[in-house]
Amino acid sequence: MLQPRVALVLVGLVAAAGLVQASPQARPAAGPAPAVLVMNTVHGVVEIELLPDAPKSVARVLELVTRNFYRGLRIHVAQPNMIQFGDPATRNMESMGAWGQGGSRQTLGFSELGKRPFTRGMVGYAYPRGEGPERADSQLFILKSNTPAMTGKYVVVGRVTTGMDVVDKLGHADMIRNITLKPAS
Repeated sequence: MLQPRVALVLVGLVAAAGLVQASPQARPAAGPAPAVLVMNTVHGVVEIELLPDAPKSVARVLELVTRNFYRGLRIHVAQPNMIQFGDPATRNMESMGAWGQGGSRQTLGFSELGKRPFTRGMVGYAYPRGEGPERADSQLFILKSNTPAMTGKYVVVGRVTTGMDVVDKLGHADMIRNITLKPAS
C-alpha cells in the first residue's frame, strides 16, 4: 500500500507529465509535454517517453523511479529481440541463478492491455510465465525488433525516443546506473 505522501507526489508527477488531468478544460490546446525517463547505463543514455495508454501502470513506473528502485540493477534477459530488467536480485552477481524471479513485492493487481503494436523501442511490463499481466511488478522490457505477437498480451508504458543504439549494445548483466525523470523543459 502506498503511503499517503508518496501517493500524493505520484499523482502530482502523473498530472504534471500530462498522463491524467482533472478536467478537459484544464488541458492546454497543444497538450503538455509527455514525461520522459532517462536511463543511464554502462553503454550510454536511453530516453523513454511514457505513453498515456496505461495511466495506472505508468504511475507505478514513476513511483519506482522516484524511489530509485532501478538504481544499480542489471539486465537479466538479453535476447536478439529484447532486453529485460527490474529484478533487485541482479544487484548480487553471486545470485545469477535467481535473476528474473524477483521484483518490488508489489504486483500491479490490474491489467491495462492495449492495442498499440509492439514495435522496436516499445517498453512494456513483463510478468511471470504462466501468469497474467495483473501479476506484473517492477520488471520492464524494451523491444529491439518488431514483435507483433506481443500486442494485446503485455502492457505498454512507453517508447524509446533516444538511445536505441545503446539498447542494442546492452547485454546480460550490464548495469543500469539509474533511471530518473527528465526535468520538464
